[in-house]
Amino acid sequence: MNKDQLLRYYKNEPEIYKRAEACWDAVYNALGADVSPLMMLGIISTIRVETGRDFIPKMENLNYSADGLLRIFPRYFNAMTAAQYARKPEMIANKVYANRMGNGSEASGDGWRYRGTNFLQFTGKENWEKYGFNEQNCLDIQKGAEATVRYFRDRKIIDPCLAQDWRRVRLLVNGGYNGWDEFVKIINAYKK
Repeated sequence: MNKDQLLRYYKNEPEIYKRAEACWDAVYNALGADVSPLMMLGIISTIRVETGRDFIPKMENLNYSADGLLRIFPRYFNAMTAAQYARKPEMIANKVYANRMGNGSEASGDGWRYRGTNFLQFTGKENWEKYGFNEQNCLDIQKGAEATVRYFRDRKIIDPCLAQDWRRVRLLVNGGYNGWDEFVKIINAYKK
């Protein structure tokens, strides 16, 4: 995969084209001398899936209905508490992210303050500090690219990229295979 292959995929979508190009450049620069086409394929395809196609770094929304809370966070909610927290993103974040990932209690507000950010939804105070995020840079493309490359290195995801073990890449990034069908479709499209 090279930059032209990626950008050709978005030639009829100028806004996405510009963001895909900026993302490519940021990831390429973050990889430095170690860059390879397979690394770029794995990282760019991951970012594409995780951002919902548009290459825009995002903050986690957490605006769930009661049914959504019961389905996604069954460990934290029952029917009564789900109804109380429904459509209250800040309260939801503070509850589900309390007392873990370096966050304080629900009352501390850390869950909302350190909710998922950027390309890979880095979540929790520990991850924000480890990958250098703060309120000013948490949606920056260059910072996100640097953090994503570092995450791939820290979690040893580069080797599965080089081996084209795309199921392993998805498992190591996502903890499962959420988004697998879209991911493999993108891998195959970008390789052409």
